[in-house]
Amino acid sequence: MYPTSGIAQYKQVDVESTIFDVSPYELINKLFVSANDNLLLSEEAIQHSRLDQRSTYINKVIAILDCLRGSLDHSHSPDMTRNLDALYDYMTWALIEANQNNDSAKVAEVRGMLTELATAWSQIDPSSQPESESTQH
Repeated sequence: MYPTSGIAQYKQVDVESTIFDVSPYELINKLFVSANDNLLLSEEAIQHSRLDQRSTYINKVIAILDCLRGSLDHSHSPDMTRNLDALYDYMTWALIEANQNNDSAKVAEVRGMLTELATAWSQIDPSSQPESESTQH
């Protein structure tokens, strides 16, 4: 039992040090990558009828969408952030529906939307932004 808890603690420290060592811009990039990875895994789980894994992966993506929504700065570009908020909300509900109906097409739809957002985000040069603007999207 102790070795497992030690490994778990080590993993937690590794995750925390990774999070604290990256810029907010890079953290958003990591969220997009993790969401995409989990969406791919959920599609595979649907194809192989691994329902428990499907739910786990979809729930991880929903949590990531919540993080992305929480990072929105509504005082900067209110129209854009309102649209992103609505898009994240739509993706969340689409994933809930995909989970309930074992629907890989819905998962693929969300993955496509997130890929477009990730591509747009990756084209931002954080060094050209004032410090306060590069910390939130």
